[in-house]
Amino acid sequence: MRTQASDYIIGVDGGGTHSRAICSGPDGHIVAFAKGRGTSPSHNTNAFTNTQAVLHDVIAAAGIAQSDINVLAAGLAGLDNPDDLSWATENTDLLGFSGSRLLINDSHIALAGAFCMAEGILSVAGTGTITTGLITTGKYVTNYDFGHYSRSGAQHIGRNAIFELLTGDVSEADSCLIQAVLGYFHVASLDELQQSVLTNFGSDKASTRRLYADLAPVVTIAASGGSPVARRVCYRIIEEIACAIYLIAGCFAMDRIPVALVGGVFSSEYVTAGLTTLLALWPKKTLQVVNPVLPPVAGAVLLALESVGMPVTPKVVENLMASTSLY
Repeated sequence: MRTQASDYIIGVDGGGTHSRAICSGPDGHIVAFAKGRGTSPSHNTNAFTNTQAVLHDVIAAAGIAQSDINVLAAGLAGLDNPDDLSWATENTDLLGFSGSRLLINDSHIALAGAFCMAEGILSVAGTGTITTGLITTGKYVTNYDFGHYSRSGAQHIGRNAIFELLTGDVSEADSCLIQAVLGYFHVASLDELQQSVLTNFGSDKASTRRLYADLAPVVTIAASGGSPVARRVCYRIIEEIACAIYLIAGCFAMDRIPVALVGGVFSSEYVTAGLTTLLALWPKKTLQVVNPVLPPVAGAVLLALESVGMPVTPKVVENLMASTSLY
């Protein structure tokens, strides 16, 4: 059954690398899905164009007009303080749209989706990183609130691997990592890699971040294969993420806290297993790694409904879960 005009919900997950948008009815039934490029200005020079593209694509796929939208909720990477609302508002402006708009950090929608609006801790590690907790009082706490920035995104894995190869203790056991990195940069030796880094990096920060981020899977695969350099790099990342989670876990009154992990970095079994082990050793509270219930873009729909006083019922969650294969 077609949803009535002005009842449609648009949820957006705008990350540093990719963006996703869904259009649903108030019952959580997905009408359309669209995927696009990253929407964070710090990672994408075309953030405005990318955001507009994914919004217009999902609206077109749904076959509706902008005036049919009741709520637009966008979780955007880089929306970290009130000053960021200016670019977030401009980037999500739609001609003819007069409904409600909710603009928040992408970690908030990921947290809402992971735990279906319940309390817990979510660590996002993609191109960039942030760890967020929703505590029992309903307050959001991030590692940024502690003045802690976790340099544990995919770009940092790539960067640190290069730095280790150029400055660290490299052994025969690292030969697979070395060959993979040399092939990635199309050079024949570590000396040539050094010159490539000196010559080609830094002029375009967004492209440089992407280049390093795309190197991350090479490093995590080498870590699984036993490369000491790759393992040092990954363990440093794991410790950074664990520290962020510990800081937020200390804000919870309950002793057993669910922790969900989202983002490309956690597609590495080596990183996820290492972090899970480290969290289990924390003596202060029980940190239990769990699978997210819903993806971040579905969390945006949940927060959109809540923001206008519409009920988030078990049926809404059920409908969103039934459609996860679409997005």
